[in-house]
Amino acid sequence: MEDLIIIAVVAAIIGYFVGYHMRAIMLIRGMSENPDHFIRLLEQVKKINSEFDSEKALLEQSVDGTELSIEREGNMFYAYTKDTNQFIAQGVTMDALMEQAKLRHPDRKFFGTISKEDSTKELV
Repeated sequence: MEDLIIIAVVAAIIGYFVGYHMRAIMLIRGMSENPDHFIRLLEQVKKINSEFDSEKALLEQSVDGTELSIEREGNMFYAYTKDTNQFIAQGVTMDALMEQAKLRHPDRKFFGTISKEDSTKELV
């Protein structure tokens, strides 16, 4: 019984290493046979990473402001503070909403996003 367990463990370890190296060999072979595909793939990854970094930088710049939760009902946008759910402003467009927020609270900075369920998905 012990011999069977030892054989199974050794087979699993050998299988892991063989599979690991085969995957690396297949990846290198794929790169050498079709490098354009991998270049396009890496360009897409680079684009996604740069978009993520720019969104992250935008949020880091706005950290000193108040985060808003923006909802859309019909043709109106409504902005509430994310923490306390306090009403901030409303507007027909995002620009009108931000103008109203600035008029009502001239000393505050705001940032936020519209929920993903909303088809506009605009970043404020």
